[in-house]
Order: sequence, then structure tokens, then C-alpha cells
Amino acid sequence: MAKSISPNALLLYNKFLELGIKPGTAAGAVGSMIGESGEKLNPAAINPKDGRDGSDSIGMGQWNQGRATALRRTAEQMGTSPA
Repeated sequence: MAKSISPNALLLYNKFLELGIKPGTAAGAVGSMIGESGEKLNPAAINPKDGRDGSDSIGMGQWNQGRATALRRTAEQMGTSPA
């Protein structure tokens, strides 16, 4: 029996398609991100001290170190939360 896809996964998949990414590649990218932050693709996911430097991994992609810093900075500049 097939599982239903979470709203966040569907949103991300459709965004990839809008950007011109091929369906198989988009599905693979979403699957990879599900492996990082869980099947619901929780944008507020945190994996404490998971980074190579001991930093937290954050967000759907479980970014850490420089990418986490850039995500936080971009969110701040946009006046929003990185989650």
C-alpha cells in the first residue's frame, strides 16, 4: 500500500518541478531531504550538535556550519524565521 505524501514534501516537489527539474530528479531530492529531517519534512527540525564542528543541523535539509549560518542570515534579512 502506498503511503501518502506530506504537504511539505508535495510543496517541495512541485516547487522543484516549477524550477524545471525533471520529475525523477525532483522525487530523488525530496526523498533525500525526507531522509534528513523525517517524512513530514519539518522545516523546524533540529539535530543538536550533529555538524562536524559540533554545530546544530537545522531545517529540512539539516544544514549545519556555513549553510545553517547562511539560512539564518537570509531568514533574518527577509524578516522571517528559518523554520
